[in-house]
This record gives sequence, C-alpha cells and structure tokens, in this order.
Amino acid sequence: MGDAREWLITNGTGSYAMGRPDRVGTRRYHGLYVQATHPPRHRVLVLSSIALDLTIGEQRWPLWAADWRSGTRGPGPRGRMSFSLVNGIPHYRWDLGPTTLVESIWLVPGFDGVIVHYRWQSPNPATLHLTPLFGGRDHHRLGGTAPKRLDANSASFVTTWDATPWEVRAPGARFIRNPDWYRDFHYRDEAERGYPAHEDLWTPGGFDRPLAQGSDQCYLVVANDGSSADPAHLIRHEHQRRQSLSPQARLAEIFLADQSLGQTAIVAGYPWFADWSRDSLIALPGLTKALPEANLPERVLTPFRDLKLIPNRWPEGAEESPGHAVDAPLWFVVQASRMAINGHLAEPKSYLEAIDAIVRDYVSERIPGIRVDPADGLLSHDEGQIPLTWMDASLAGRAVTPRPGKAVEIQALWYNALQYRDALAERIGEPRQFRRACQTVYRSFNRLFPNPDGTLKDTLDSSERRPNQLYAVGLPYPLAEPHLWDNVISMALQHLYRPFGLLSLDEGEPGFRKRYGPGISGRDLAYHQGMAWPYLLGIFFDALSRTRLSPYRPQLLSQVAVWFHQHLDEAGLGGVSEICQPEDGTPVGAPFQAWSVAELLRLQPSETTD
Repeated sequence: MGDAREWLITNGTGSYAMGRPDRVGTRRYHGLYVQATHPPRHRVLVLSSIALDLTIGEQRWPLWAADWRSGTRGPGPRGRMSFSLVNGIPHYRWDLGPTTLVESIWLVPGFDGVIVHYRWQSPNPATLHLTPLFGGRDHHRLGGTAPKRLDANSASFVTTWDATPWEVRAPGARFIRNPDWYRDFHYRDEAERGYPAHEDLWTPGGFDRPLAQGSDQCYLVVANDGSSADPAHLIRHEHQRRQSLSPQARLAEIFLADQSLGQTAIVAGYPWFADWSRDSLIALPGLTKALPEANLPERVLTPFRDLKLIPNRWPEGAEESPGHAVDAPLWFVVQASRMAINGHLAEPKSYLEAIDAIVRDYVSERIPGIRVDPADGLLSHDEGQIPLTWMDASLAGRAVTPRPGKAVEIQALWYNALQYRDALAERIGEPRQFRRACQTVYRSFNRLFPNPDGTLKDTLDSSERRPNQLYAVGLPYPLAEPHLWDNVISMALQHLYRPFGLLSLDEGEPGFRKRYGPGISGRDLAYHQGMAWPYLLGIFFDALSRTRLSPYRPQLLSQVAVWFHQHLDEAGLGGVSEICQPEDGTPVGAPFQAWSVAELLRLQPSETTD
C-alpha cells in the first residue's frame, strides 16, 4: 500500500525529519521535525505532519492523507502527487489541472527547527490552509501530548512542552486559533513490527496563506530559538551547500552530530539508534574518507579518550550506563592508534595514555566478565546472559547468540590493539611493551582456533561458520597464520558472501533463520542467525586482498557496486540498510545505518556513488 521507501534529512545534531514518498506516516518515528535535545540523544518528535488543504475559487482540495485506526486512508490527496529528492531534499508536487503546488522540507545546520517551503505555479490565486500536527513526545513512544501553554497572535504562536518553547510562524498568513485533537492515527509499520500503532496528534489551529500568481515565498517555520532568520536566506544557503557536496559526502554527513566543546558523535543509524560506540568506531574511517573535514577523527575520538570505561552505547536521560562490550574499547585502541600514526590526531601522547589505561583494564580484570587468561594470553569474556560481542541481540533477558569464552574476532582485536599500541608508542618515542604478549597471543591462537579444514572456530566451543573469523585475516595485523588465510576466505566466499553483505551464519547451520520476523521475537532470533550485514563487506574485502583469491576482488567489488547503486533507491533513499534477508537481499532493520554506508564508501572508488 503506497511506496515503502523512506527519506531522511538531518541538521548535523542528530535532529531529523523522516517520511515516505506518499507523504503518509507509517512509523512512530516519521515526522517533519524530531529534535535531539541533547545531541544526538533524547529525541523528541515535535512536528509530526501538516494537514494541507488548498482552496482554488470555490473548490477545496485536501492534499494530505493518513492511515486511520478504522482501516481507511484519507482525506486526500486528490489530483496527481509526485515525489523527488533534489540533493537529498524531499519535494512533493501536486498537479491539479493547470495548477501546481510544490512542498519541500528543509533542515539547515545551525538552525534548530524545520522550514517547510511552498511554491505555487498557477495563473490563478488560491489559499493554502496549513494545520500543523504536533506530537510533543519521545520519538520512541507513541502518545501525543498537549503543550503546557499556547500563546498566539494573528500571525504566529508559541507553544511549550516541558521547558522548550516552539515558535511557529507562516509569514504572510493569518493564524486561526482552534486547539484540537486529530484522533486515531494508525502506523502500519509499527503494527507489523509488533509494537503499539495508534496515537492522537494535537493542533493549536491553522494558518490561512493567500497565494498570488507564481508565489514562491510561502513558508511554515518551526523553531525553538525564537529565530527571526529569513527562511528564504536559510534555504538558499543550504541549497548552495548541498550542491557543493560530493555524492559520497551527502551519504555520509547525515550520521554526524555536533556536540558541545567541538566534539562530534556518529549516529549508528536512523530512525531508532543514537550513538553506539562500536558502530561509531567502525564507521569512522569510511566517513573520514568521504567527508572533507580534516579534524573529524579528533572530534569523534576525543570523547572516547576521556572516558574511564567505553560503554556499549551512550546513555540517555536518567539511564545509568547501558552496559559494556568486550570489543568497543579494543576498536577505540585500533582506530585511535591508526589515526594518530597517520597524523590525524593533534596530541598522540594523550591517546597513548588512554590506550594504556584500556589495556590495563583488560589485564587487571576491571571490566566485568572480561579477563586475560594467563595460561594463553587470550581474551576471555562471560557475563552470564549479557552478550558482550557485536552479536548482542537478547530475548527475554537471554542472549540469542551469547558466544561466551574466547571469540575469534575478539582475539584478533586484542592482538591488533597490542600491536597498534606499541606501534604508536614507537612513533612518538616511547618504548614498546607488548612484544612478548603479542607472540604469546599469536602462538596460542594458532594452536587453539584452527579447525581441521583450515578454517577458524567462531569460539573455542563453537565451529559454526560465521564471518567473525575474517577479522583474524583482514585486520592490519593478521592473527591467523598465512597458510590459513585462503581457507578462511574460501569458506566465506562459498557460504557467507552476498553482494549485499555477509551472512551472520551459514544457512547450513542448525540455528540459521532466513526471515527477519515476524514480530519482535522473530526479529531478535534472526538478527545474528543468518541476516546479511552490508558492513561486513569491509572486512571481507580486507581479508580477500591478502589471499590467493585476490584476483577476484575487482569482479566481486563490481557486484557490490551494482547492488549499492540499486539499494540507494530501494529502502532508505540515499542510505544503506542495517541488514538484508539472506535469500533475496530484501532490506530490513534500520534503513539508514552508519557502518553500512561507511564501509561501502571505504571500499568503493569515488565515482561509483555518482
């Protein structure tokens, strides 16, 4: 029913607008302005949508529609509506006989709000009726709320939720105060996902805006800073900025969220993720390649450097630390060391101090459930039913893919962290400390992890065919002995590789699932049990380059490039999905995922995203 694709724009703080080409909201996250009140976290759905009506002469045309709890869709639109993205900006167009109305939605960096612009192309005058519909709620939770106060005059109004005032204006329009509720919106994507799917939205009234012949200066502006900035100037400036960006930069920039003190977070994905440590650190190289901002690594890595314990994800609100991960600190060590060695970080010694503190935490068993085994130097992790690796789905408090003990990619990251620590130390004139430890890890790994067929165990207790073993070949310091490399990549190519990602589990394994869902439990059970992950193409090609199968790399990359081009218009428009179903590549999960985009950009030559 309608076009299931979605568009997304952001303003560089984690605030966003998101919708569909048919202009009908189907997720609780769809809205014309969702503000990250503490960038990029604590997102509040402010402006959900605009009920849009047009009067030409004596005829009134409803140009908006919604799905309702009754099972109907309406009241419009009547006439022909089309949709386009222009440099990432969504445009809706209604052609009604000899008249045309175009609506575009603009989020502008540095402007805390949304501008909705209307262009009227007709020899006849008309009146546009704009009724803004507000949520005033956390973007994760349905249930629109009325504001604490409403102050209005004939041209604008200010409405307040919590302590945040929102000024809403439509220059040249007359505001008609009429507080009311629009009842029983239905979000069918939420219903299909097994979540609550109904809510009411509040409106303070509406604006009547006369449209003269050829009028293109009609705006609805929602802002929380009382800004009197000219919307035409903001749009013109943003249009020029977007034109100057490369296609790669436009793909990448939506995931950056500027914070205070000159720091920047990487949003793991839209619409429901904020900044997750592991995701951010894996995505950093690809985003750095795509974006022209020379100090991006510094702005992203500084907050991690100053932490005592790197969390699995960053907490929101009154939430205490949302858990930890065995690999997130190791990813910081690897990426910070690489960036410092390559000259991207201004104070490499401060990063070496942070890295040494992390290594001490592992050696001293200061991170719950994680320890270095003195018998073999390998890293062991087990905290009951808390999943500590990237395969972190849980169902009813139990890990779906727990992988306790000694996991293959964790050993590869541990080895690379120690190697990189010493490489950075040597670069700035400090002594190496872990040469012997690296030798111990290398010998122990190659004694304990190889399978009889020359591939690698996923954990010491599991030989399931999974993509995690690629890290022992593909990371900058390979942990697996060279005679194993071809076996690992051959297994991945035969059993796991798809042009749209690497399967998280071979379909021949007993726990394999080929469908994502139905419902919440069906998704969690499938997440790491067969779904294809586009971001894993990065480590696959890194490993492939080291093997005798490397001549196949150009052909395989061309397959990925073809899928990449198609996929940019398939789910999240101008984005790459979190996961795909293994049989046909159907995109599922979040439609815009940072590490999916970043790893594909890291792999592809620049012209492949034009």
